[in-house]
Amino acid sequence: MLLVLAGSLWLCRRPILEAAASALVVDQTPGDFEYILVLGGHQWASEWFDVTAELYREEPSRRVLLVEPAPERAVTLGVLPSYAERSCRVLEARGVPRRAVVLIPGKAPDLRAEVELLRTWLSARPETQVLALSGRFTSRAQRALLDRALPAEDAARVAVCALSTDGCNEGNWWHTRWGARAFMYAWLHLCHTHWGEGEGRSHSDWDPDEYERELASIAAEAGP
Repeated sequence: MLLVLAGSLWLCRRPILEAAASALVVDQTPGDFEYILVLGGHQWASEWFDVTAELYREEPSRRVLLVEPAPERAVTLGVLPSYAERSCRVLEARGVPRRAVVLIPGKAPDLRAEVELLRTWLSARPETQVLALSGRFTSRAQRALLDRALPAEDAARVAVCALSTDGCNEGNWWHTRWGARAFMYAWLHLCHTHWGEGEGRSHSDWDPDEYERELASIAAEAGP
């Protein structure tokens, strides 16, 4: 009996694996949108820039919407230009002019904090339609986060577009180590989005330098 069950699972492994990955994907196509939104921009892959430029060329009146993350250490030290500046340079190289880029200022340390900044921006623009780009396997988690953090009427104005990275998708993710890792990470991310931390310290006031000072103080109090 066990052999029969194992054999059946083996023969049906492809549809099972595809279904497990499909549950992670939300790919929405709005009729029209004015802004192409990028959240978690420091994790951009080159394909995301390519898609953004293609969407802009389809309709040059569209704008690219970026949310400023907390600056990396290399940025605060002056080694690298800001995230916004780097993004503008890459987009310009793909034919998207700087005037087409709109930056929501802030110092968001994570995706949740970026969505909070987006919430404020959207509340002042009640008619704006937005297409949010996302990694393919993280798209459902991003959709859940948007629905959770934004008022229902604002969340309805933000569609999620799931992008493939390095050719990894529902039909082949188990063929490579990279695909398997992306699949496992996406499920962990989705679970954390639904059942992870809720109320907590305000991210908008988070300061990495203050955090390091607190760690140093705790270490000093602990002693050798």
